[in-house]
Amino acid sequence: MSSERGTSDILHVVKLMKIHHLNDRSLDLVKILGISNHEKKIMEQRMRRAIKVGLVNLSNQLIDNPYDEGLSNHANNLFGYENVHAQMLHQQGKQLTGGRITLQKFMDGLIDEESFHD
Repeated sequence: MSSERGTSDILHVVKLMKIHHLNDRSLDLVKILGISNHEKKIMEQRMRRAIKVGLVNLSNQLIDNPYDEGLSNHANNLFGYENVHAQMLHQQGKQLTGGRITLQKFMDGLIDEESFHD
């Protein structure tokens, strides 16, 4: 995921969330970054693409290590069980569609993960 273009946007937004003590829903990127709504949408799309790569990678790791409780908790915190499970089934060819990306869930999950490890 680190090589994806949207990763730097994710890190920047997480930093802003921490500085302003806001969750993803409350953060007004247009105002804080001085960008247009169109630029915000482009930024969010880059972030979603990077996050999708993360979901695929975590799903692959869970397929290989289904009993790794730490990895499972991490995946659930960032994506939600149903999305990780759907992605795993998709990658195994058992389902046509994979898990869905929720930008807010992922960003808030990152903050939770970071707070837990501080």
